[in-house]
Amino acid sequence: MNWFKENFPSVNRLPPASVYALRRTVALQLVQAANGSSPREAARFLGVPAAWMAHGGRVMSPEAMIRVTSEFDVMDALQNLAQYLADLPDQIDYRERRKRFVTWHLSHDQWEALLAAAQTDPQSCSPGLNRDVTSAYIWAQVTGSEWTLAPVMRVSAAAEESWSPRSGPAAVGMRRLTDGLSSQAIQLAEAANALAQALSEPEQAAWNQ
Repeated sequence: MNWFKENFPSVNRLPPASVYALRRTVALQLVQAANGSSPREAARFLGVPAAWMAHGGRVMSPEAMIRVTSEFDVMDALQNLAQYLADLPDQIDYRERRKRFVTWHLSHDQWEALLAAAQTDPQSCSPGLNRDVTSAYIWAQVTGSEWTLAPVMRVSAAAEESWSPRSGPAAVGMRRLTDGLSSQAIQLAEAANALAQALSEPEQAAWNQ
């Protein structure tokens, strides 16, 4: 997100794993500052798996956060980001969305409609571009969360303990969608973005279809 990069420009020189860890840490810090909670309480509020708090690289320690953002004042950056979010004209309760959409995934009919809109034959989809990955992509767009936390990606407790979602086949498909690595991926992402926008409208009540 541009607002995150503007307040934490160091992300431009960090490896992807560290960017994810920094974003998670910033989110936790903002929640802690807002309601005076502990790190684990903030994690529960955000729906962050406990395993991410215990394993290195998934959530940064305050010391690590300061190290990777050493070119400027971390507290100033957090305050600026908090003010930016507070000043947004249209406030969205993403936590409420995550609660409402806790079981959501693309139905068979929705998936077929997306493929038709993207003029894509499911038999010719690139590796990783499947219904589960696209469901996670849309869920993340709508809830403001990470695709690895999408219901379809958390089919078992073991999935929360594993780092594989960031490096397995699903990650390949997600990179294709987010980075537009092929015309097919671009078309599917555009169709998925349109559906995410439609589902984000307040009058929509079709989350569990």
